[in-house]
Amino acid sequence: MKLCALFAGFLLSSFAAFAQDWSGTIYKFEEIYPGYIVSQQGDTTQGYVLHGGRAFNQQRCVFYADGAKKGRRDFKPGELKAYGVADKHYRSIRFSGGLLAKPQSFVLLSKNGAISGFIYYNKKDDQLVYLRGANESLADFDARIHTEDWVLQKLNEQPIQQAELLLGFAKKVSKLVSEHTELATKVANKEKDMALPVSMPSSMNTMPGTI
Repeated sequence: MKLCALFAGFLLSSFAAFAQDWSGTIYKFEEIYPGYIVSQQGDTTQGYVLHGGRAFNQQRCVFYADGAKKGRRDFKPGELKAYGVADKHYRSIRFSGGLLAKPQSFVLLSKNGAISGFIYYNKKDDQLVYLRGANESLADFDARIHTEDWVLQKLNEQPIQQAELLLGFAKKVSKLVSEHTELATKVANKEKDMALPVSMPSSMNTMPGTI
């Protein structure tokens, strides 16, 4: 179990390739920045998008035709394939945290490939954390009230979250890398090769179907 947890940790952390700024310094909260939307038909439209907080960006996309905030359009996750704002790229996938029901959400892309990595932000359960301090910046407040959940998705298959990897690690990961026969066999046999987690992401994202 400990070995699987270590493997899972290495695997998930290696998918943190895109560096997104949440400091509120480079990209301010509740301001608009150049971005794009991708329709369900795959058409991309350039424009400006509202840069909200972690949870806000997962629930809606506020798009403007230009920097003067004209032609506003609001989109829910089921209405777009993807969107981007500033340094952040979101895809609409069937995931919303938890191990059970997973309605559609915009989930932050951390690494693109045949197996893509995502970060989903959950709001903390403790209601007291939602009391913003008098001198607390919006950026610090937003960071404090959220936790991260790492998610992997192979092409358009069902996403797998961090907690699920520990429940049948070998079976789930070997399925993810099934096109890479040697690697899939190693994982299925739970081979105790500590270099395995490091080599997995580059191997997985050179499999057929890399996007």
